[in-house]
Amino acid sequence: MAPSTRAWGVAAIAALGLAACTSKDEGHTGSNPAITLGGSSGMSSGGASGAATGAGKGGASAAGAGAGNAQGGSGNASQAGSGNAGSAGAPRGGGGGDGNQGGTDAGSSGRAGSAGGAGRASGGAGTSAGSGGTDVSGAAGDTGTGACSPNDEFEGTELDSCWLTLNGSTAMPLIAIAEKDGALHLSANGNQGGVWYQGATKSLIYQLVSAQRFTLTTTAHPRKFTDPESLPTKDLHVGGLMVRNPSSAGGSTENYVFIMVGHSENNNGMVHQGVEFKTTVNGCSDWAEPDWGASHDEPDAELRICRLGAEFRMYKRVPGDATWTAAPPPSGCNGNDVNDGVLSRSDMPESVQVGLALNFNAPSDLEVAFDSIHFVELPEGATADACTN
Repeated sequence: MAPSTRAWGVAAIAALGLAACTSKDEGHTGSNPAITLGGSSGMSSGGASGAATGAGKGGASAAGAGAGNAQGGSGNASQAGSGNAGSAGAPRGGGGGDGNQGGTDAGSSGRAGSAGGAGRASGGAGTSAGSGGTDVSGAAGDTGTGACSPNDEFEGTELDSCWLTLNGSTAMPLIAIAEKDGALHLSANGNQGGVWYQGATKSLIYQLVSAQRFTLTTTAHPRKFTDPESLPTKDLHVGGLMVRNPSSAGGSTENYVFIMVGHSENNNGMVHQGVEFKTTVNGCSDWAEPDWGASHDEPDAELRICRLGAEFRMYKRVPGDATWTAAPPPSGCNGNDVNDGVLSRSDMPESVQVGLALNFNAPSDLEVAFDSIHFVELPEGATADACTN
């Protein structure tokens, strides 16, 4: 998906009135905004005016559902005459006036709410009235657009700003990132080691989602960086999907699962493709890396992670095939529980990082192109059948 254009809505304003243990912690960049629903820039509702005619507080209130809202000021009525109009408020819709004994008053209309950040938005109408006042509805605000989503066709010329990164340090990044030719290209940088193992924290392009049930899918094309037409031949040069606990910070706090395709371990200097399934719990890693292809030379793979609560299932298939093949989960570490061929990770929170990662030894010669990434939240009660639909 090409970087989306985010439109800021303007609210209408009504009348008056949102498996050895090693530990290495690389640097993090970016923040972690949780993604839940669509709509990024919330708009304030229109202003409302309430006329106070008795002893109660008159007026109406309206709130936009987005991050930026506005609140109108209120006017005060004197005992026996009409009060002064309230001043225009800043974000949450126009406020009504406060009426005292025998007075009448109307609050002035509020200004439109400022643009909100990533979140839901559609301005609602203000309809409430104080006791003794007159009920006046505020005008509806505009619907916000452009929320972050881990669905991307990578058809632009630069990575969308919704994506965040783990990538070593600014001075020594582990990978180069380029969006071009309808794909996201992640390239290992020279002599730096980029192996996700035990407590090591390496490279990851991710977004934060809150979901107990989902599928995450990509198609990966591992190649040599020095020869984009050739498969990698160096030990452990793979790339693919990762789901990670956002509280991970290296060492015994590192918790994630991944599935990746590329050159497997212990076959240096020759083509030997494999699909690696790794699960790390509290800095302890289990992994399996069976051959990919009849002659361990299948070049590409469509990969999928399916989460159903604590259960994680990994799948692989040749691009274009109709049938998914389940990747058998490894086990051994305390917390990597496998039951009936399914990995259970009860430690994984609802909010997780999801995205694309590389896993590589140094010296490296690896570039992996990803055609797209697709995230689908599954309904409550979904079964394993939903993982391969």
